[in-house]
Amino acid sequence: MPYVRLTLNQPRPEVRAEVVRHYRELVNYVKTLPGCLDAFVLESHDETAEVGRLSMWESEEAANHAANDPHAMSLHAELLFDSQGQVWDRSFEATR
Repeated sequence: MPYVRLTLNQPRPEVRAEVVRHYRELVNYVKTLPGCLDAFVLESHDETAEVGRLSMWESEEAANHAANDPHAMSLHAELLFDSQGQVWDRSFEATR
């Protein structure tokens, strides 16, 4: 059963471009990790100006392994430091 991770971030306007860059770097990296089915950067173009990522995994174990990857953790930490906004992290089992 696929496993999905969703992160949404509402960064301050002056750092939004940097946060988008960090998400792109993180998504490109996690796509190389075992068990990643696909990953995307999300950008809203409404008043919320939210930015985020969606990643799909073969299993919860693969997603957890990626979440504990040292380089992925470093990229995520940079992203959180730069955003200094509100961040939502959610995980889901995907069914058909």
